[in-house]
Amino acid sequence: MTTPSTDDRSLLIIGIKGHVVAVDRTTGVERWRATLEDSWGGSPVELLVSGGVIYATGSRDVYWLDYATGRELRRAPTTASGGRATMVLDGDFLFVARAGAIDCFSGDGAKRWHNGLQGLGQSTVSLGFPDNVRQGDKDSR
Repeated sequence: MTTPSTDDRSLLIIGIKGHVVAVDRTTGVERWRATLEDSWGGSPVELLVSGGVIYATGSRDVYWLDYATGRELRRAPTTASGGRATMVLDGDFLFVARAGAIDCFSGDGAKRWHNGLQGLGQSTVSLGFPDNVRQGDKDSR
């Protein structure tokens, strides 16, 4: 699998209502559009962009998309569904939190572990490592 250089910053990546859209940063012209097939009801989309890969999640699955083309590279289900997700990428691990639960994926999309955070209920989750923090926010649908 070939991915573009991490120096490529030609596209603004937008997540909206179960879609990921790339527009040219200088002209605003749409270059490609991808639909997150698992999203229902116009789900909010959480995005991370790193190393030529877009990490996106809508209602349940997490998608790995090619930055230049929007082509789906892989997909994996998260344990929890619905609500707004929070993601943090640290090294070769992607952490996805949703509805008070956390899943950890390796770079190849394999689920490494799940933690349901027993006793804390369902809520938005913030995630962080030193100098790498993502704040959870309320689903604003």
